[in-house]
Amino acid sequence: MNQGVTGDPISDPYAAGVPYSAHRQGASGDEIELVAGSGTGSYVWKDTDATQGNIGLRWQSATPDGSPAGAVWGGTPSKLLYNAFEWLQLVNAADRTDILDRSLIWLIGNDHPDVAVQSPNGGEVVNGNTVSVTWTETPHGGATIAQRAVYYSPDRGQSWRLVTANAGASPYAWNVSGLLNGTAYRVRVDVSDNGNPALHGHDGSDADFTIARPGGDNRGPVVVAGSLRSDPNPMDNRAATDLLARISDVAAGGSRIAAAEWSRGDTPAPAGMGVAMSGPFDGPDNEVSAAIPAGKLPRGESRFWVRGRDAAGNWGPASSRTILVNGDAIVSADDNLPARFALHQNVPNPVSGPSTVLRYGLPRSGPVELAIYGLRGERVRTLVSEFQAAGRRSVVWNRRDDSGRLVPSGIYFYRLEAGGDRATRKVVVLE
Repeated sequence: MNQGVTGDPISDPYAAGVPYSAHRQGASGDEIELVAGSGTGSYVWKDTDATQGNIGLRWQSATPDGSPAGAVWGGTPSKLLYNAFEWLQLVNAADRTDILDRSLIWLIGNDHPDVAVQSPNGGEVVNGNTVSVTWTETPHGGATIAQRAVYYSPDRGQSWRLVTANAGASPYAWNVSGLLNGTAYRVRVDVSDNGNPALHGHDGSDADFTIARPGGDNRGPVVVAGSLRSDPNPMDNRAATDLLARISDVAAGGSRIAAAEWSRGDTPAPAGMGVAMSGPFDGPDNEVSAAIPAGKLPRGESRFWVRGRDAAGNWGPASSRTILVNGDAIVSADDNLPARFALHQNVPNPVSGPSTVLRYGLPRSGPVELAIYGLRGERVRTLVSEFQAAGRRSVVWNRRDDSGRLVPSGIYFYRLEAGGDRATRKVVVLE
């Protein structure tokens, strides 16, 4: 076989030959001779030498072999198909696929059923709770379709989940009310015939379709793995730095990204309490950023957290990355980024009016407690007991205790505890 293959590959549309790329002249296949014995056989392929020879055959035993109980094809005639050439040297992949398909059909004795998904087949937007899955199906060799199964994929066909194993004939009403909204859905229909053995066929959506039901998104977006970063890295607190990340709701409901925020500390700020980030916020997958001016970060390793919110109002989980900050040992801080833990003296002090302001700074996010105590150490008033993001804070004390009563004149203390840090200051109350 030098330049092509001629013959009858089971059912012959290839009489004129098949394009073939020989390894070398005269050595691309072996000519063979059929000795049918007690069975029957015929040649399938010829080479294209000047004197053509047979290079492929099929053979079938004259009687059934084996026991039906002992093998899939037990009790049926044995079949043999032999091709004495380099399969991958057939030039056209379409020819290889078609020839292999025809060969298997002859060996098995029948073709598998065909199925083709009609809808949803890509590009549809589903706004309701039901999707009509439609398809065409064609059995072969006198068989009929015995079973139909419908599957769906939320991730462009990377994984499949069973909807029903007994769908019945097309169409099938698929209830999607329990699914999250998303932009990467596909369906697949598997059919089986009633042959012995049963043969199977399947087909899926050609492209993604969208589920966008009202109230169908109850999960927040995620920070795409590996996208949280700084520019430059390491950071330098003597120069401006950008904190960047990519937020995606594609696999978490498909809603538009509406907001993003960052915080710094051992734990993330609660959702909605971080520092706002910028972004286009024009789709379900957005790059977001925050500009951190020079002189705002302490030197050393800092753990940064980022999370996003979708247009349905869902905050997603926070993701973190520890980034090295180079530069000055002590830096100034703005209202959002104090360099060190600090509890400031209340203003005014002494307190002769109806209230006073207590100010403090948190370099890291975490649980915070601020309380007023009497001279004997008894707690008089709890002003703060909650998780707070890093930043500068102020609290007004109206001179009342936890019961709402005005405290008498005297000396009191207020104590701040946050992330293992503690500080106490004195406040004087006058009549």
